[in-house]
Amino acid sequence: ATSSYDRTHVLVLNYLYSLPFFQSAPLWQRSVLAGWQVSGITSFESGNPFTVGISGDRAGIGATGQRPNLIGNPARLKGFREYFNTAAFALPPIGTFGNARRSIIRGPGINDFDISAGKDWGLPERAKLQFRAEFFNAFNHAQFNSVNSTVGSAGFGQVTGANDPRLVQL
Repeated sequence: ATSSYDRTHVLVLNYLYSLPFFQSAPLWQRSVLAGWQVSGITSFESGNPFTVGISGDRAGIGATGQRPNLIGNPARLKGFREYFNTAAFALPPIGTFGNARRSIIRGPGINDFDISAGKDWGLPERAKLQFRAEFFNAFNHAQFNSVNSTVGSAGFGQVTGANDPRLVQL
């Protein structure tokens, strides 16, 4: 089966750009407006695979962590209330193990933009003053991270968690 921490597709871009504006402006404008830098990290990742399970001990072996029977196509639907086809799974008969394999569905991916802008000012005695504004998840794109994968539970197949919304620090 696919590893539970597999990320089939990952693209991470790191960038730093010194803004070229106001380099030849009068001193007061240059000290305030020139010398700014914009930087960031942009990440696009496919979601991690996860395993659909059942609660309890259907096989009667005294252990949990068992899987259901796969009776249809568990295709991803990508809706919030039904992220994948929940009708594709059924509880196995008492005393038997389910036939669904491990890591059968891939969870939500990541589409994240972390951006910062900053400027340095020289101070006496080799000191430096820096102003920096940092925006994590700058475009406030929802980053879902958890799907209920327990057959028979109230929220089976529903998206149940998300990463932090936009965070700003100065």
